[in-house]
Amino acid sequence: MWPLKMIVLVDSLVVPGGQQLLLQLTESSTLAFRGTTKFGFAKWKGNLVVITGCNITVYGEKDSLLDGQGPLWWDGQGSWGNVTKPKFFRIKNTNNSIFYDINIKNCPMGCTQIELSENVTLRNWKIDISDGDEGVAPENKFGHNTDGFGISKSQNILIEDAVVHNQDDCVVINSGKNITARNLFCYGGHGLSISDEGSVVEDVVFENCTVTNSENGIHVKTCVDAGHEQKFKDLDKKSTELKSKIDFNQKASGRGSNDFGKLSLAVDRDSDAGLKL
Repeated sequence: MWPLKMIVLVDSLVVPGGQQLLLQLTESSTLAFRGTTKFGFAKWKGNLVVITGCNITVYGEKDSLLDGQGPLWWDGQGSWGNVTKPKFFRIKNTNNSIFYDINIKNCPMGCTQIELSENVTLRNWKIDISDGDEGVAPENKFGHNTDGFGISKSQNILIEDAVVHNQDDCVVINSGKNITARNLFCYGGHGLSISDEGSVVEDVVFENCTVTNSENGIHVKTCVDAGHEQKFKDLDKKSTELKSKIDFNQKASGRGSNDFGKLSLAVDRDSDAGLKL
């Protein structure tokens, strides 16, 4: 007997504080978000939304919104503050799947995490944490550590046609291989980052991305006991409002000896766009 294919509709749901929206989908199921999904306040660690599945399709209907109500948690300190904050949207143990037209607003902390997954596409996402900007949020109530997309222990991941306005990394790759981010618009925050968690990062492509009003264009963090190999392709900076265009921190973790880690950087200049820094 073939497994049951589910069609799941999340329609204008209000999730109580401290509770998780856990969606463990059967193979080849479809999940749609409709209206505004809101999450109540509680001091806790975890994720507000967790989705798992194989060959699944997840999308947001027109005018749908996932509202994390971040201002209820924000203290300008992120994970360093006295207020314990949940992360928002986690894709875990998911293969051969697509997530598209997702509209996220005001994550308490990290917005989207992709973990232990393979062959996953995220297309046409909007992550808007502009309410957490200094000068917009009340004093000492800023957003912080609001990473847009974080990738760990995953491969063959594509993020495309996304807009991120936040106060931390637009995309941060902690571990994995064959990861592409293309046609992204990143505003505020720390730009496109490759971080370090003691694992290897291989074959990363940043293609036709715009990073503006940000700390960095590309930020690479590595150390002596973690190996990294990155490929940057067609990174298009359309703004000069960057403190640094490419920043390398080879002792980021504070671990190991005083020797620098080994890093290999390849730049592909074959396309018409080239590399503009």
